[in-house]
Amino acid sequence: MAAAAKNITEYKNYVDFIDKSKENLPGVFIYSSLDSFEFDLIVDHCKIILSQKGEKLEVVVYVSEPGDFENFFSEIFNLSIFSSQKLVIIKSGIDFFKSVLTAGKKGIYDTFKKNIPSLSEKSYILIHYNTNSSPPEKLLSLFGNKCSLLKNRNYYPNERKAALEGILRNEKVTIDPSGIDEFIHRIHPNTGSYIKNIRKLKTFLNKKHFEHNDITEILFNAADFNPYQLVDSLFLNDRVEFFKEFSKLKPTYDNAFQLLKALTVILVKVDEIRKFKLLTKRSVDNNSDEFYSLLDMKSYSDKRKNFTKGRLRKEANYFADKVLEMLYDSLIQMNIKFKTGMSEKSKHYYFIQKMENIFLLISQRS
Repeated sequence: MAAAAKNITEYKNYVDFIDKSKENLPGVFIYSSLDSFEFDLIVDHCKIILSQKGEKLEVVVYVSEPGDFENFFSEIFNLSIFSSQKLVIIKSGIDFFKSVLTAGKKGIYDTFKKNIPSLSEKSYILIHYNTNSSPPEKLLSLFGNKCSLLKNRNYYPNERKAALEGILRNEKVTIDPSGIDEFIHRIHPNTGSYIKNIRKLKTFLNKKHFEHNDITEILFNAADFNPYQLVDSLFLNDRVEFFKEFSKLKPTYDNAFQLLKALTVILVKVDEIRKFKLLTKRSVDNNSDEFYSLLDMKSYSDKRKNFTKGRLRKEANYFADKVLEMLYDSLIQMNIKFKTGMSEKSKHYYFIQKMENIFLLISQRS
């Protein structure tokens, strides 16, 4: 992508795009991600920006049907100086551009690319390139220096606090420090999840500032399955709470995501304890940057750092290395099994069977 990258503007994240596009909306914008929710937010933002110009706005949507690319070609290159503003939205970008990016369509590709410099300043193109991978260089080159790009991904641990704070500013709300810690710890780390949950708080509570209790009561309903509660009770060897949480899982055909999330949370927990034990053996200062970086705790508040260190110290003393290794191997096998061709119902019962075995393993401890 090196050659194409020189000619495009790439935004760091959703908030970066929102801030910069208020003054300068790109002519061609490619959003590369499977997250359709965030793309819809971007579409709404662009509609607002263009509507504020005081001119009529025409919105055209393509969803990758036969003949759509030819219609799109005609749509954007046949505007008169008297035409209204036009916002062209392309969904399922992979399928939409597949034909023109193949070797046999070089003529269409070259003609389109040749005409792009003459794209009217009143035309704006939003493309949802529905993949978590980078768009191909050939697609970026098709739009030349008119192209801007946002590649969505999960936030790294050291990015989460700043990302959340940026979204909170954009949503014009605040969360207290303890609530921010809880939010970061328990919400899936991407823009779409952060915005969905912040807007859920705004809708349910109708206020501008949220406390820790608001986060737990609204976002983590006690009646819903909570993988974090399951993991906490598992590692505390609390049989009553463990099976109470476990009973909330029903053999439905749509809970595979919940099961996989629970597996991921347990894996992260085991890995965290293993790292803590290793750092302790190496006599690494538990207030050093190295310590916090290796345990993904740099973004935590001081209060949460102290709480987490105390909990890890207790768990590290509680579990022998042998038990942790056996547990880690078992979880890896479950993770692999889950990603094979099992039916959703089979996954549910397989998960129950294996989790009961894991609970017994943890109960042994040594």
